[in-house]
Amino acid sequence: MPYTADWYLPSRVMLQRYSGTLAPDEITELGQLAAHYIGAGTAPVHILIDITDLERYPTNIKQIVNAVRHDSDTEKIGWVIYINSPNAVVKFMASVATQVLFQNVRLRLFETLDEALAFLLDRDVTLAGQITLHDDSQDRSA
Repeated sequence: MPYTADWYLPSRVMLQRYSGTLAPDEITELGQLAAHYIGAGTAPVHILIDITDLERYPTNIKQIVNAVRHDSDTEKIGWVIYINSPNAVVKFMASVATQVLFQNVRLRLFETLDEALAFLLDRDVTLAGQITLHDDSQDRSA
């Protein structure tokens, strides 16, 4: 399975990790799963998407949008943060797809999980004391 999804912080911060080749039907599954997490979460629900190990992905924006579009409470979405893709094309595709799917989404890109978490802690004071930062520059398995 080229992706995992779970709560990083229950009901508040979702972490998705993509690896290998991501097919359109898997994007559909991820969209359904994200909608479930958003619906079950407590606003604002932040979404961390680690694309460090993503090698191949669909490049048709319309196909991606159609695969992911689901009924979810987008009002509950806080920040959508992509982590660690040195590939400019991947960053562009992620940015466009996210902005098409979720109007007025707050989107950021960071190189590491720790940078993303530090940003969230700075922007959402309700997360203070619930997230511990660690140096993930050596270990990406956290």
